[in-house]
Amino acid sequence: MQSKKLNKLIMIIFVLSFFSACTKDVIVTDPPTLAAPVPPKPGQTSYAGVIQPIFTAKCAGCHYLGGVAPNLVTGKSYQALTTSPGMIDTSTPSNSILYKKMATGGSMASKCTPADADSVLRWITQGAINN
Repeated sequence: MQSKKLNKLIMIIFVLSFFSACTKDVIVTDPPTLAAPVPPKPGQTSYAGVIQPIFTAKCAGCHYLGGVAPNLVTGKSYQALTTSPGMIDTSTPSNSILYKKMATGGSMASKCTPADADSVLRWITQGAINN
């Protein structure tokens, strides 16, 4: 009788120790984000210093969340532009939808100056970096 109780006790201890040794690691990762802004190199067109101010002054009044796509509001515009197919084409910058719309004859040319479009083209040609 004592032997059966002892065996049950040993079995219970074994089972409890076995299951208590099992752990489940939960790895929490942040959602993927675009690269953080980097300071522009000398001679490089700054997204934050040159391009975003153009969008803020001339585009964000219509291009905002819930408005006309893409969202060109500060803090949202870079992601909106880089995740919209064809909006930025660094291999052939002049084929970028963003540039074509802003350039002379484009649907947004009346809102932008040729200098604005040239700045955007220069930025795309330099790799469309978030700087």
